[in-house]
Amino acid sequence: MDERVTAILKKRAQRYAPPLEEKKQDILVGIFVGCRIGEIQFALPSAVVVECAPLAHWTPFFGHKHLLGITHLRGDVMSLIDLSEAVTGKPSGQCNSMAVIQAPHGRFAVPVSEVLGMRNVEKNDLIPQEQWPLTSDLIFGATRDFWFLVKEKALLELA
Repeated sequence: MDERVTAILKKRAQRYAPPLEEKKQDILVGIFVGCRIGEIQFALPSAVVVECAPLAHWTPFFGHKHLLGITHLRGDVMSLIDLSEAVTGKPSGQCNSMAVIQAPHGRFAVPVSEVLGMRNVEKNDLIPQEQWPLTSDLIFGATRDFWFLVKEKALLELA
């Protein structure tokens, strides 16, 4: 191909290429709040996490699947749901913090051992499903450093 044709094709490619913002949206999976529950690192969708707070007091409540009890934060009473048990079948154990989740019918809390922070997760951060050491219907992805991405809809259905 001669240089003139190559130059014309390059200009066309630049003109019709999607803007950089659109390219970023194609690779961005979402923004997640990372937290550790025992030895597992979960990533909760930031769109539904209201805040992370100390888990000072809670009242046990028995008889419902994954429900540890009830707790409160500044007068707002909410369910305390064991995410670790819902995903792995093993109880979360001792946790000193909680992630408060906004669900359609109110808030609930998930006990966490440690809040790891927030991060953008992009498609190239993910590893293939066959390499995950953990699988569950609540998980839709895992990052290279094993933050297990929790499905927003499945998380809200726990409430």
